[in-house]
This record gives sequence, structure tokens and C-alpha cells, in this order.
Amino acid sequence: MKAQFQILEGNILHTDWDAGPITTPEVMEVMEQMLVLMHQHGVTKYIDDISRCQVDWKEADIWIVGDWYERALALGVVKNALIVAPPENMSHVDEQCEIRSFNSLEDALVWIHEPVTTGWLQRLLGPLRKLWKP
Repeated sequence: MKAQFQILEGNILHTDWDAGPITTPEVMEVMEQMLVLMHQHGVTKYIDDISRCQVDWKEADIWIVGDWYERALALGVVKNALIVAPPENMSHVDEQCEIRSFNSLEDALVWIHEPVTTGWLQRLLGPLRKLWKP
């Protein structure tokens, strides 16, 4: 496995991706394990530290957006903090999930603990997560 996982206070999943090259199939393996942990621990917020890994994200994002993201939303995910290498920076907000990037775990933790401003539909549908089987 190309990452280490930790459940932080507040049922927040922290995924620390390994340094160096990671292939798209390895990305998929890590992210499938993330879904299992989200389901097992009732995770609705997660932090991805991708600051040290080297991934062809354009290729991986096809699968993430087209498959994985919808399954994460079905589990009730409403917030995702990405830890990226400087000077990278991005944010995205839709009706279901807030995504924002940071350059440190400390900054990501402050934001991830703030109240959720979107995701009302996911919180309403949250009980359906029990029907999902990994």
C-alpha cells in the first residue's frame, strides 16, 4: 500500500501518501481502502497529504471523478482537505462537498474542524451509508 491511514479525533480520515512515484492502479488501491475506512468509521471529513507523492493526477482524476467521488459522497463525505506542495493551491465547493488545499497539516486541521457550509443533501442522505457495501 502506497499510503498510511489514521483516524483522527472527530472521525477524520488522514491519508499520508508515500513519497515518490505512485501509479494510477496504486492510487485506486489506496482510495478504495479509504472508502472502506470511511464506511467503517463514519468518516465525513478527510485529509489527503499528497505533498510528497508523484502521480499523473490527470489520469487518476478520470477514475476519481467518474467513480470514486460519487461513492465517497454516498457515504456522506462533506469536506476534503488536500495537503499539497507549495506553491500549489486550489479550492472547490459544490452542493455536496467542500475541497480545499493547504501546505501544512496544521492549517488543514484548523479548516477541517470548522463548520460545514455545504453538503446539506449528503447529511440528509447520510443514513443511506449503511446500505453501501465495500
